[in-house]
Amino acid sequence: MQPKLQQRIQRYGWDKAVDAYEPAWKQPLQPAHMRLLQMSALQPGERVLDVACGTGLVTLQAAAQVGTTGSVVGTDIADKMLSRA
Repeated sequence: MQPKLQQRIQRYGWDKAVDAYEPAWKQPLQPAHMRLLQMSALQPGERVLDVACGTGLVTLQAAAQVGTTGSVVGTDIADKMLSRA
């Protein structure tokens, strides 16, 4: 499959899934998200890049940990996921 077509299919799929994503995945992924945040040991003032952030489940928690002196940037292929975040 052509890379550009694969990218369009991925973007379309994630955009279509935005309403169901958190209800379906927030709870099952919570242990992994908590472990990720624990292992990263974020401190106030740090900068974070969250690649494939989806609806921001980890992004928003990371922002709380780095506080107002830090910064967090989330990226995602799906515009609707970013809008939800």
